Amino acid sequence: MYPFRNKTPKRRENAPNRQDYKSHRKNLKEDFGGRCGYCDDTDFFKTRSFAIDHFVPKAPKDFIHDIEPNFYYNLVYACSFCNGAKSNKWITRDASIHNDGKQGFIDPTNGEYTNLFKRDKEGTIICNGVNTELSEYIIRELKLWYPVHRITWRIEKLNQMEKQISIEISKLENSVLKIEFETVQNKIRGILIDLIRDLFAEYE
Repeated sequence: MYPFRNKTPKRRENAPNRQDYKSHRKNLKEDFGGRCGYCDDTDFFKTRSFAIDHFVPKAPKDFIHDIEPNFYYNLVYACSFCNGAKSNKWITRDASIHNDGKQGFIDPTNGEYTNLFKRDKEGTIICNGVNTELSEYIIRELKLWYPVHRITWRIEKLNQMEKQISIEISKLENSVLKIEFETVQNKIRGILIDLIRDLFAEYE
């Protein structure tokens, strides 16, 4: 098993006021580390454009609220998969109540959100055994089980591994070991190429 993500994102303090929430995009990208707040996918591969999600939806079903659309602390840097899946869902019908303990959401900048999940050996996001009902609800409603998240995670991990092998190869003086390391590196590159091809063929 692997951790869901390495770091919980945090919105900056004293974010500037902007008329249009889309003007916050650059700051949100920085604050969320170029990753989706919900699934932790990196925006590096750009399989689809990242969006700005309103944590409490702008136009939720069956109730209204007074949170301004440009309020920075209600905005989430999100991949289009999670943004589209979440849409205007808000089970509690109260902007101040994010969930009822079993259904609803947790702001992804809250450490509690990070603790809800882990990844299996393939990189699929699963429950971490903490508040299982709520974590299962979020996985289901945000479609965190979607294969694109697992594939993106695997590509990123393999890419990191390939870079580390390159560093180690550069240090080697033993030609036999160097050949062995390069063989492993070439296998990883082959897997990476296949995964990237699958990612773009399926989701681009």
